[in-house]
Amino acid sequence: MAFLRDLGTYDWFSSYHSPVLDGEQWQLFDGYRSYEGSNAYPKGFEKLLKYLADEFGCEEMRPRPGDTCDGPTESECLAMLAFYNLPSSEESRQRPEDGEPACDCREDWRQTVTEVERNFLHDIDAFVSANPEYRNYSVILARHGLELDIEQIVNQDMSKADAKLVVASIIAIARFDRWCECNFFIRCIEDGTFACWTKGLRVLDKGTSRAFVDPPRRREPSLPPASTHRPWRTQAA
Repeated sequence: MAFLRDLGTYDWFSSYHSPVLDGEQWQLFDGYRSYEGSNAYPKGFEKLLKYLADEFGCEEMRPRPGDTCDGPTESECLAMLAFYNLPSSEESRQRPEDGEPACDCREDWRQTVTEVERNFLHDIDAFVSANPEYRNYSVILARHGLELDIEQIVNQDMSKADAKLVVASIIAIARFDRWCECNFFIRCIEDGTFACWTKGLRVLDKGTSRAFVDPPRRREPSLPPASTHRPWRTQAA
């Protein structure tokens, strides 16, 4: 749909969640990807609600004049990456090896990794779009004494890394694969490297990061009732 393309849904995260016990959930398929959320919304979400109200008569969704959605902050974006459900190193040891006969559980593992890789790579791009500072990931790496050397980045000691270094390293690996048509990104997912790095994000309290709370429970998406309060609304002055 042209409207959704102009709205910039490609730059949305796959999932938006806020640790609120009640509220509203939503889900959107734009013809290419699915997006969903619980009490959290991408930037410009009010434009989508206005479109639905105008085109389909969903008046209960119409935002009030002056209401806007600013999208997640950098810290909230970091939290969305931190709680990604990536395969751990223990799970990676159970992955099927090349040449081994396939079984149902291993085929499921392959499918899961493929889907996680696609969504995680998309959300890394969404993170950079929402936080343009990270487009200069090479500068962030240089501040920590790292060059654009893929082996150095992949094998670095993350025990004392801050949030910016963790995310800049993931971005660098993703970009390197695109330039050189390599497979370091999927390798870091399959061997549990990214799971270890994102786990570290959950407890960081350095730089722009803070100690993240426990991940919110996912809820089944549904359309909001007419009487539902919309916590995303920010009333313009």
